[in-house]
Amino acid sequence: MSTVYNRLRPASQSFMRLQTLLDRYPDIHEQELRELGELASKLTLMEEAILSGSEHLSKTLHQFRRGHTKSQRVPVAELIAFLSLPTLLAAILLWWFFA
Repeated sequence: MSTVYNRLRPASQSFMRLQTLLDRYPDIHEQELRELGELASKLTLMEEAILSGSEHLSKTLHQFRRGHTKSQRVPVAELIAFLSLPTLLAAILLWWFFA
């Protein structure tokens, strides 16, 4: 007697929406374009891998990212905030070690 486990998590609504928008990519409205940019910027590594497995979707995502690079960049303020804590921590540790 064998037991079958099927615990695969279903695709999220946002990922399915991203796939739908990528299928129609060049022919989408302005609001859908903004939505596509937001969804593409929040992809997980697993979702990226799933998209790269599909030849059509991976080429379309690459086309989108190449044409809309501004929406894919990290804002400088967020980058500075992200890097300031480790830098401050390293400076405090060096001061404590050499003081």
